[in-house]
Amino acid sequence: MCPVSPLDDRYACEIEELRDIFSEYALTKNRLLVEIEYIIELSTHGVIEEISEDKKDRIRKIYENFDQNEFAEVKRIEKETKHDVKALEYYLRRKFHENGLSELSRYIHLGLTSEDINNIAYSLMLKECLKVYLVHLKRLIERIIELGEQWKDVVMISRTHGQPAVPTTLGKEFIVFAYRLCREYSKLKSLTLTGKLNGAVGNYNALKFIFPKVDWIKFSESFIRKFGLEPILITTQRNIHDPISELLRKIVSINNILLNFVTDMWMYVMLGYFRLTFDIREVGSSTMPHKVNPIHFENAEGNLTLSNALLTSIANKMQISRLQRDLSDSTVRRNYGAAIAYSFLAMKNILRGLSRIDVDKEIIENDLLGHWEVLSEAIQVYLKMQGYEDAFEKVKSCFQGRNISREEFKKIIETLDIPTHLKRDLLKLDVRSYVGLCHTLFEIGKKWCLERLY
Repeated sequence: MCPVSPLDDRYACEIEELRDIFSEYALTKNRLLVEIEYIIELSTHGVIEEISEDKKDRIRKIYENFDQNEFAEVKRIEKETKHDVKALEYYLRRKFHENGLSELSRYIHLGLTSEDINNIAYSLMLKECLKVYLVHLKRLIERIIELGEQWKDVVMISRTHGQPAVPTTLGKEFIVFAYRLCREYSKLKSLTLTGKLNGAVGNYNALKFIFPKVDWIKFSESFIRKFGLEPILITTQRNIHDPISELLRKIVSINNILLNFVTDMWMYVMLGYFRLTFDIREVGSSTMPHKVNPIHFENAEGNLTLSNALLTSIANKMQISRLQRDLSDSTVRRNYGAAIAYSFLAMKNILRGLSRIDVDKEIIENDLLGHWEVLSEAIQVYLKMQGYEDAFEKVKSCFQGRNISREEFKKIIETLDIPTHLKRDLLKLDVRSYVGLCHTLFEIGKKWCLERLY
């Protein structure tokens, strides 16, 4: 079978960890887990007759031994039922008979709707995905901090509106991104997914009818918490998917920060601030032999854009359902994996890109030394403090729209109509040291990030 998506072809080996989480097989196995644990929970709570430990082990073995061959059998049944959860129920009923558990088969899926199984199964998949995603995000943040530490003393011209602005340090600029990503990392790490177990339209109708004395609210809360999920009681047939939408939008936020980062990195490569290392066997262009391209940052940019498009669409859809239920979200949530995989793939490419850059300090310094006009900020605020109310206008007339060298800078200062001692103070200015609190801010940002990563 030929794959349609590059995730299952060109990039398949890159997202292996997610394939194991979001495959149809994984979804079916998670559903099986919920169905099996539900029957055991009925017994544990005294809703049905006590199930012996031996029988519990036999029931759980059905889940533990569920492999690709068993999955194929479920899919065979689904061709007849045209309903995936019902196919799993029929499969499980057969397995109960085969394992000497026939008397318990009537409790399979008892009083439940498919969504009772599906919502928990999908939350378990997303919960598992988050563990993997956070590991890679943490690794990327760590790498950005490491490079910031390595280059924290590299002073460079900043750019606002694409034009030269007052100096900053490369380390400070890197820690800004680490700080932004760390904020989202902390939010994502603390996010709790939810589950519901309350029947056809969320009212426990069938369960209340067959077992009127059971506290079904307490039962469902206890059952859902066993999966590490937060119980949701007030629903329609469908779980409230707002928390899932929140999760997806947090990844969108992370993607946007990463988009900002990779486009900045691309610009720094374009400016020559970063040199790209390369393997002599690599080709950068089919016609221009000299080319070495920032392909990993560009690949990340494309994949982040794709991820955002899918995540935003899914997040919006998951908050909407007609009346008590419609199935238009069914095919949508099967794409959780694809949407997150593009973000996952982008993070890997950013790490590759970061491993292949080196700072060109000479180019950075030459650029810095060609823009002494950025010190006009310091001059005008200094003169204002000395009582020159028109300082901004005076300085503007000397510096606006010009690239000023060090020599020109000195000449301009000498021509200013101000006392000699003020000129002496201004002549001490140097673009290489006019960096404000960059070094302190780097250390503050680094400490803040590390406290949240570890």
